[in-house]
Amino acid sequence: MRVLVLRRQKFGAAKTLLDALPAAIESEGIEVVVDDAEDWIPNATGFREDKETSRAVKKAAQGFDLVHAWGYRAAWACSEAFYVRFPWIYTAYDMPKTRRSELIDRLNATHRAACSSYSVKAALDEVDALNLELVIPGVPLSSADDPTMSREDARAKIGIRDDAFLVVGMGNFVPDKGFDALVEAFPSVRERIPNARFYISGSGPEPPPIHQDGIEVRGPQSSVWPALCAADLVVVPSRMAGFSLLAAEAMWAGIPVLFRRAGGLVDMVDEGINGFFFDDDESLADKIVDVWKSELTRESVARAGQLRSQARFKMERYAREMAHVYREVAGA
Repeated sequence: MRVLVLRRQKFGAAKTLLDALPAAIESEGIEVVVDDAEDWIPNATGFREDKETSRAVKKAAQGFDLVHAWGYRAAWACSEAFYVRFPWIYTAYDMPKTRRSELIDRLNATHRAACSSYSVKAALDEVDALNLELVIPGVPLSSADDPTMSREDARAKIGIRDDAFLVVGMGNFVPDKGFDALVEAFPSVRERIPNARFYISGSGPEPPPIHQDGIEVRGPQSSVWPALCAADLVVVPSRMAGFSLLAAEAMWAGIPVLFRRAGGLVDMVDEGINGFFFDDDESLADKIVDVWKSELTRESVARAGQLRSQARFKMERYAREMAHVYREVAGA
């Protein structure tokens, strides 16, 4: 079986997961080809855009048994191109940003929707989306990745002082990801934790505003593991995430994670057991300080989070479940 994956994201979780999927699923007898479709599946929709995009999708799908659209915009394009005449599925990785009937009608032409979390599945179910299935992503690890590197080695790699209390955030620089809240929390955190340091990495159209010493912003990294292994705390401030691969990676490395209580992030951990939560922008600084104060709790949560991640977020399991979906939909 040959599967074409349409991906519009050049950075972040979609790139990491889908770069690893072809090798992970090869043992299932499935060939996956990932097409970076950002240049020819535009954000805009409309009669002319949909017509041109549909033509391009049909051409790209030639020779494949199934098309896998990553995200709602790629799913829209597949619906316009195929409707129900050709087997295609989509991954609902993020929470839906809109509940417009125009989108849901198009999504319902799919043969299967792979939802990244219970919350994503529930949100789509509430608006009568069909063919929903829970498929939780896994943590891909290549031979070059080292989630076990020491804190000292990791800090040497990214150039951070060893005595800093290091808070790390990574992702796409768009408003939904909440990096503005993380930056705004820094003065209050630094006032109470003099050695606090924030390390933020990512790319996108709206990088966080930086006007203060103690915050370092870098572009996308070739590997997340040095920054994660260097961290004392990883913060996921996203306002509507369906799942956070970065959080799963941090947990895998044994680093405690502070999540915003939003979207599918609430499904990833149990509060105070294997993860921490904050409620809104205003409470973020206080929560970071609370986590810093309780070193023993931070260590126990990190250990429990590592066990959770390595049990629940395995790439082998994700590839196996995706292979099952592919076979069911393609009839192979």
